Amino acid sequence: MPAGTTIGVTPAESELRQRIAELTERLRAREEEHGLALQREAAISDLLQVINGSGGDRAPFFDAMLDKAMTLCGAAFGFLTDYDGTHFKPVAMRGVPPPLAGYFEQGMDQPRPGESHHRILQGEDVVHNLDQKDEEAYRLGSPLRRAIVDLGGARTALVVALRKEGTVLGALTIYRKEVRAFSDKEIALLQTFAAQAVIAMENARLLGALRDSLARLKAAQANLIQAEKMASLGQLTAGIAHEIKNPLNFVNNFAGLSGELVEELKQAVDAMLARPDEAKRAELHETMDLLTGNLARIVEHGRRADGIVKSMLSHSRGGTGDWQECSIDGLVEEALNLACHGARAQDKDFDVALERDLAAARPIEIVPQDITRVLLNLLGNGFYAVRQQQRARSDGGYRPTLKVSTRDLGDAVEVRVRDNGAGIVPEVRARLFEPFFTTKPTGEGTGLGLSISYDIVTQQHGGTIEVESEPGSFTEFTVCLPRSRRIAQPRAER
Repeated sequence: MPAGTTIGVTPAESELRQRIAELTERLRAREEEHGLALQREAAISDLLQVINGSGGDRAPFFDAMLDKAMTLCGAAFGFLTDYDGTHFKPVAMRGVPPPLAGYFEQGMDQPRPGESHHRILQGEDVVHNLDQKDEEAYRLGSPLRRAIVDLGGARTALVVALRKEGTVLGALTIYRKEVRAFSDKEIALLQTFAAQAVIAMENARLLGALRDSLARLKAAQANLIQAEKMASLGQLTAGIAHEIKNPLNFVNNFAGLSGELVEELKQAVDAMLARPDEAKRAELHETMDLLTGNLARIVEHGRRADGIVKSMLSHSRGGTGDWQECSIDGLVEEALNLACHGARAQDKDFDVALERDLAAARPIEIVPQDITRVLLNLLGNGFYAVRQQQRARSDGGYRPTLKVSTRDLGDAVEVRVRDNGAGIVPEVRARLFEPFFTTKPTGEGTGLGLSISYDIVTQQHGGTIEVESEPGSFTEFTVCLPRSRRIAQPRAER
């Protein structure tokens, strides 16, 4: 009977049993490998969820990754480091013994030749030290290696580089406190985690750069908005000054005349006291009447100047004001008056035919200075359009015309501003409300006027602003505003 043959079992049966045993072992190995793959996939899935929920904060992801790596690879503790070009700095630690953690908090020296991190800088992607006490760096008294072994109790170490396009970003390190090698599968798993860490680092860097850019953009936008506001205010300054000058001239003239009348009144009173005379009495009463009338005119024009100043302050005041009930027709008249003076201050020969059709007398609840700003912008653009058209037309038959109309729509009011300028082609009209888009030459427009007006009307007041135009014929802006704030806010939220 051949050796190794079981009594009662034929050679064929023995060979079959051997093959079954081999298949069973292969199946077990495959199941084990499949189980590790599932664990790896589940771990990566969990880490991706942490990345998605971290909002750019790397710390939660790094902590979760170290936990997964230590659990799946059977490690006692680990840490992840950033590399700033000179030093490796721990940014996440899990399970690190307190004495070693205290050492890391004091900072890490530059990697020395022979140390794992130095080998990473020299180009190695994986450094696997079976027993760190046998490592040359430990025997030569490397402070870092001594601390890891003597304070942390680490023996077997696995270090994987965090590298992007050849540049070292850091390293992922896990330790065992016993001498036991990490398997090829565990090394591959840690490399997978390291790749995810590189992605997280890059995402955090990009997100940080994006946030910095957005912060700068917001600051620049705020400055440009203020510049736009000051530019529009500057265009109106000359007109406002001219408008204020008229009532102030009246105030000054009537005040001077009243002073002269007071002197005459004194003389007349002295004469009356010395020798009563009916003719003098009548003259005295006439002088007093003139003085009373002058004082009334001084008060009237003083109030007019005060109203102009208040309008100017409302226009120049930063931020948004209070919601108030007011007449949209009154705001249109005021804005039209200011815009006209501003246009004539820029061009003393400019003349425009103004047409008014104001039919929205009932009060509307708005932020007056902001809506005035919208009206000034639309009117200013209309004046600019007809002025450019007038300069382009040399036949003398063109009459610059701007029409402003209002309508009461029940729960809303409508304001239309129409000019007979050159009009706007469709491709330009589609971009009119974009921030920084302007058709004016450099230095004549910031590209923010219509954008800000759009936000005031649609976002703040819950209304609409639309534009229709026919090149060579006209442009008409239509603003529709809800009558009350209660109606405006739900619309703005939609």
